[in-house]
Amino acid sequence: MSNDALLGFVGGLVAALLGFWFTRRAKADDDRQQAFGVLIVLQRDVQRGVERFREYLQDNVAAPAYRLPTSTWAASFASLAGNGAINAAEIVPLAQFFELVGEMNYCLDEIARTDLTSSRGAAEVSRARIKSDRATNPHDGESQSIAQLAQSAADQAVARARIRLPFWRPY
Repeated sequence: MSNDALLGFVGGLVAALLGFWFTRRAKADDDRQQAFGVLIVLQRDVQRGVERFREYLQDNVAAPAYRLPTSTWAASFASLAGNGAINAAEIVPLAQFFELVGEMNYCLDEIARTDLTSSRGAAEVSRARIKSDRATNPHDGESQSIAQLAQSAADQAVARARIRLPFWRPY
């Protein structure tokens, strides 16, 4: 094999490897950008959920027209956990929070279907208030509420995702 043929072969191999690396890098950057966007929406869902829990405790409306947001969590949890956008320490508080959100939404749906003057209606309102209190106030010797822990976990995940974004791609 002549030097020119060897040089052509090595040059072609290097070009192919660089092309493969740049393609993989672009895909990874796109995945990070997408995970960052989903985390921003998830962070907002946690903030909005906390606001709704507090509103339910403060307002004297037994059957409000709103429900707490769950769509981002339900649609993206597996993906976010699978690609490392949220880590094990963040999964637990977020899962606890969205479990309470689901239970609260169920209570609100039951309240909407129930006669509020009945004992069943009063029991559902009481359950919803207990869930709101459990979400927003520390219990069982904890220093932070479930809502505070979930907000902290979402904030940490967003901050970590922001750092992982390539500097040349704005967010």
